Amino acid sequence: MNSQRTFAGVFELVRQKKHAFHERTPSRPWRLASGSGGFAGCAALIIGILLCPAPAPAGMVSQSVTAFGGGGVGTDQLNVTVSSLLPLILQTENKDEAFAQGVLNGPAGTATINVHACSSPPNPGPGGTAGANVVLDFADTYQITSTTLPIGTPVFVTLIANGARQETTVLDADAGFENSFNVAGSLGGASISFQLGGVPYSFPGSFSHRINLVDGDNQSHDGLFNGVDSQQLMTLVGGRLQSGVVSALVGDFVFVGVSAEAHSQSSATYRALADADAQMVLSWGIHPFDSSIQIVNVTYPGEPVPDNSDLTLDALLQLLPPRPPTVPGVPEPGTLILLGQALAAGLGFTCWRRRRSRSSQ
Repeated sequence: MNSQRTFAGVFELVRQKKHAFHERTPSRPWRLASGSGGFAGCAALIIGILLCPAPAPAGMVSQSVTAFGGGGVGTDQLNVTVSSLLPLILQTENKDEAFAQGVLNGPAGTATINVHACSSPPNPGPGGTAGANVVLDFADTYQITSTTLPIGTPVFVTLIANGARQETTVLDADAGFENSFNVAGSLGGASISFQLGGVPYSFPGSFSHRINLVDGDNQSHDGLFNGVDSQQLMTLVGGRLQSGVVSALVGDFVFVGVSAEAHSQSSATYRALADADAQMVLSWGIHPFDSSIQIVNVTYPGEPVPDNSDLTLDALLQLLPPRPPTVPGVPEPGTLILLGQALAAGLGFTCWRRRRSRSSQ
């Protein structure tokens, strides 16, 4: 039952962060670009916005996994603009699996998160738990310049903030073994924030999907992740493009901050399987409204400034990481026939083999 309390606690922590961020972030109306959805105003994660133009890059990627009682493994990198940590994979003899990977590319204005947890204890055997976590932060400073317009000239720029997520949650228990310990779920949250001329503009969002055989299926998504869903078997995929045209002055500094995290957790007794994962992609940038102005990188002179104004929704969804097959292997021919589409979508081979073998007992 400890894993159940931990899982509920993670959900509550993210909810608290969402409310705290919302209370501290002033809102300001803007003119939305053509085709953009209205910003929902719901917040996700806490992010500090730089208040002075001094170059102060800050990038961090942290990932951790636990399985069967908390045998935790973690890695992190600090003060980075580009980071692609090797995936963390943790497996136990109790048939628990966890996978976590975070990838940050500040100059390109993209970040991805991939987490997966699966529990399917031996039959008979004790209950099992698994968890995967990734936390990511980034900040940078740009400036609006012009070779033809004097400092202080009013201009316009477009702020871009895109997000997409993919969630897969499976919970399966044999008749008579349904109980509250069997839980599968993932949650995530992100905020892409800009500060321009002393005024903050924020695009936050969150999502969660949790299944408990006693409490049922609960899911939600908002803000950045409030896109149109498409369902492929047990997988929900959704994305949203957002942009806002805002006024500025030549010479203004533009501060950007990105914060994101995602968690997956599974908990299962024997004769049950809990499988949950989530993938997230974020894309951000700043686009000159016309050719009379340029955006330059103050923190790293000469380095590119992300734009991403021409990114389509289909292209954004293509940037979602695939579901991790945590253990290499070839499933049985019968499994391929029954679950060919699911496996093609990248479902974990090991969890699905155990799921099918349990159902034949």
